[in-house]
Amino acid sequence: MAFNSEQYLKKNQDVTDWYTDASQAGQHGGDGVYNKKYGKSTAGWEPQWVGDMNKRYGTNHSDMGQFSRDQYARHHYGKYGLQEGRTWEDPTPPPQAKPQPKPQPKPQPKPQPAPKPIPVPPKPQQFVKPAPQEAPKSSSSRRYAGGRDFRESLSNTNYGKSFEQQADREVDYQNTSTAKSSQASSDIYNKYANANRSAQFGRSDGSSIANKYIFNASQSNPFDVVAADKNIRKSPLYHEAKSELAGMQTYGDKYKSSRENSPSWSQASPMKGYEAPDFQSMYEQTKKDINGIKI
Repeated sequence: MAFNSEQYLKKNQDVTDWYTDASQAGQHGGDGVYNKKYGKSTAGWEPQWVGDMNKRYGTNHSDMGQFSRDQYARHHYGKYGLQEGRTWEDPTPPPQAKPQPKPQPKPQPKPQPAPKPIPVPPKPQQFVKPAPQEAPKSSSSRRYAGGRDFRESLSNTNYGKSFEQQADREVDYQNTSTAKSSQASSDIYNKYANANRSAQFGRSDGSSIANKYIFNASQSNPFDVVAADKNIRKSPLYHEAKSELAGMQTYGDKYKSSRENSPSWSQASPMKGYEAPDFQSMYEQTKKDINGIKI
């Protein structure tokens, strides 16, 4: 059944109420028939609806009132109504026809037994003379130029016709339905693939619904992200200052002594010059000790 926009709006009153609020001149602020009847604010809905419908119909409108009721109903059904199970048809089923009485089968005459066949005596078997057998050919796979197989192939009048017979068989196969079945399968696949693509046209992947609720959450978020980021960035400096203050209260000014009682420094006196040992006296003493040794 073809889509009926007026019947769709009449059957889905909440859809009609939202169009009544949004089709007013200017941006809808969120207070209207839909909010009073269903207790749900529609603030921020109209810009998103206008953007989605401009993409669908290739327009550049800025207000919901610039779209017709038919455009609005078709867009709502394609984006939300089909997924939510909404319809425009009357749910009452049509009256069913009364079942007709089945015709009674006519009585069939009983089949008469078939007459028994008269037995025929078997014919006497005739003697068939066996055909003369040819002498076995050589089992060797070689064919010599002067051999018997070579001479027979030259004298055979059907030599070379096997290729023509095979070509005829290939042509006959291409003309049969078996050879055409692959092309028929490809046509069937393309037919149903195109039908599937046509059926999927206009359906949403759900991203617009997710974006709608993300936008609504950002408008009513009680958490101040900017203040939280500022507090997090100041936290290291604050704790560093508190740590230094607690250290001074516990240990005092650790740098006071080095700052007020700085030590004095004076230049050291230089070292004396190097004095060489008295090798002569050391030699005489050693010589004296050696000569005093008695062996």
